[in-house]
Parts: sequence; structure tokens; C-alpha cells
Amino acid sequence: MSPHILSGICILLLLSYVFDLTARKTRIPSVLLLLIVGWAIKQLMIFLNLGFPDLEPILPLLGTAGLVLIVLEGSLELKWNNENRPVFTVAFISAILQLTLISSGLALFLVWYFGVSFHQALINVLPLTVISSAIVIPSSRYLPGKRPDFLTIESTISDVAGILLFNILAENDSFRIGLVFTTFRDLGLTILISLAAVWILVLLMDRIRHHVKFLPIILTLMLFYTVTKEWHLPSLTLVLLFGLLLSNIHILTPLQKYLSFSKEMVSAEVPGFKRITSELTFLVRSLFFLSFGSSININEFFNESFLFLAAVILVAGTIIRAVILLFLPGSYFRVWSFAPKGLITILLFMSIPNHLKLAEMSKPVVVLVVIGSILLMFFRSDGEVNLSKSQQAPVPGEDEELSKPS
Repeated sequence: MSPHILSGICILLLLSYVFDLTARKTRIPSVLLLLIVGWAIKQLMIFLNLGFPDLEPILPLLGTAGLVLIVLEGSLELKWNNENRPVFTVAFISAILQLTLISSGLALFLVWYFGVSFHQALINVLPLTVISSAIVIPSSRYLPGKRPDFLTIESTISDVAGILLFNILAENDSFRIGLVFTTFRDLGLTILISLAAVWILVLLMDRIRHHVKFLPIILTLMLFYTVTKEWHLPSLTLVLLFGLLLSNIHILTPLQKYLSFSKEMVSAEVPGFKRITSELTFLVRSLFFLSFGSSININEFFNESFLFLAAVILVAGTIIRAVILLFLPGSYFRVWSFAPKGLITILLFMSIPNHLKLAEMSKPVVVLVVIGSILLMFFRSDGEVNLSKSQQAPVPGEDEELSKPS
């Protein structure tokens, strides 16, 4: 059976690659197609009495690896300079405002609807408010102007802040004043550890002369991530800082003599590192969504309570996001529909402690919100985005005109 299984995996991954290639023409996010294919393959195997393994146990492993790679890929795309500084600022404000307002508003709704504590309601709804950079980054790549940069920064910040807040909620059964101090202490400690880890990783990139070079660096980064996670620190900050400093190595130019690395050597290696990161991200992301798709039970969707909760979450979240983007400076209102839920939503949902889980907020609600938020991206109003436009330079002032709500 091994050759057949290997052949099947290769065909599915090649199909995922085709989905990626055609996404900018069809405007259908590849993640949605992967979920459908994963579900269809399982149904076919069961119909043919061939059996199908339970892939749900491997989802946390694939999700964690995908999370590190996705944040790394996103941060490697971010260039910090005077031109991009306003984009960083607006994207950061947008991500934090959305995470705070949407999660708090939905948590208050659950408190009223189910009569649970605010803490329990918030930890159950928080995963459903985090924007998935795994879907946003590839889907926004061909948008005009500064929108891809904005969406990349916004979704990456949403990932990091969402996981940080989730860990605080999961490790504490109630809110205390001391939590503020603990959070800032852990964040400061993580930044110090991250800077040391980044220095080690940059030295590896500068010094390794072996033909196998980038994979050991990525594995070392994942090792740092898992160790800091075991220490209950916001470990995703390490990944974000490494990617940011690597893509903006000029920031370390004044220190290169003291840190014993060559800026020119590291800069020359960054394009190759970005390529292998993108390809590994594609591989892990494809496997994750194919596996998750196979775990979906369609019959669970036909439940009025689940449909109602998913609709409330989608409608409320979309309205709040649209209002925030409308009043923030910049030309980003047209990307109101680019707030899909995906890998991190599923990963955080699976990590909710058993004693805090709400039976009503079960897997079907999460799947409905994930699929619904992806479908919302069909309603993006950037009709000018196509193959030819993606290869052209944006026309000055185009974004400002397009951003005006009709």
C-alpha cells in the first residue's frame, strides 16, 4: 500500500499547487478547495470500503509547524522604512482594535445568551476573531498598492496578539491585576531571548558553508519556538522578530562589527531562505487543510443553533471590521472582506482547556465560521485584480480613489 499512499499524497499536493496557480484568476482561495478535496477523498475511500485513517491527532503538529512557517514567511515580506511606516502603524492599530472589539463584543453576547462567565466566553470566541495569515498572505499577493503590505502586517499582528491573549486566558482562570505585570514581564523576557536567538540564527546564516544550509536554520528556529513555548512565553514573538530583522538587516548594520557577521553575506542569502520558507509553508499548509477537511462531518452542519451562532459571529465581526477600516486613515476599506479564519483559529480551538470549553461552541461552529469567512472573500470589490494587473505598477492615487466606499 505504501506506493499507493505516496502516489496519492503527491497527486493531492500537485493539485494544491494547481489551486494556488489558478487562485488569482478564479478568485477561489485554495484553502477552500483543499477542505473540499480532503472531505471528498475520505467519502470516496469510505464508499469503496477502503477505510480511512483518523488524521485529527496529527493536526496539532502540522498546525504548530505551519504557524511558525506562516509567521516567518509573512515577516520576511515586511520592509521597514520611512515609506512603509504609516502602513505598519495603521495595520497594527487595525489588528489590535479588531481583536479587542470583536472578541469582547462576541464574548458579551455569549455571556447573555448562555449565562456563562466572561472569561469562559472570551476564550471560546477568541480563536474565531483571529485573522488567518495563512490565507490572507497568498490571497492578497496580487492586490494593488499598499494593500498586500497592510494585510500581511495586520494578519501577522492578529496572529501574534491573538495567541498571546489566548495563552493568558488558558493559563489563568480569572482576571487579576498581576496579570498585566506578568504579561509585560514575559513579553520583555521573550524579546531579550529572541534577540539572542536571532543573533545565533544570523550567525548560522553567515557562517554555514555546507550545501544544506537553510533547513537547519528553520529547525533551530522551531526548536527555540518550542522551548520558549514550554516556558509559557509568547514564543511567536521570536519568529516575528527573526523574520523582521532578516528582511531588514540594514537595521543591524551599526552592530555588525560587534555581532561578528557580514551584512552583505546575510543579505545575499535572504532570497534563497525566503524561497525555501515559502515552499515549506505551502507543503505544511496544504497537508494541514487536506487533513482537516477529511475530519469534517457535513451532517453536523444542519443544526439551527450552530448555524445561528456562526451567522452572529460572521455578521458581527464583518460589520465591526468594516467600520474600523472606514474610519482609519489610509485606503484600506476595500479589503473589508479579507479577514478569513483558518489554521490558527482551528489550532487555538483545539487548545482550549477542557474545563473551559463550551459545548455549544463546538467544531461545527468553527468549521462554519472558517468556511463562511473564506467565502466572504469572494465579495471583495477589487475587480481590477487579474493576471495582467498584478504585473503592472499601481497608478498613483489609484488606492485613494478605490478606497472610497460607494
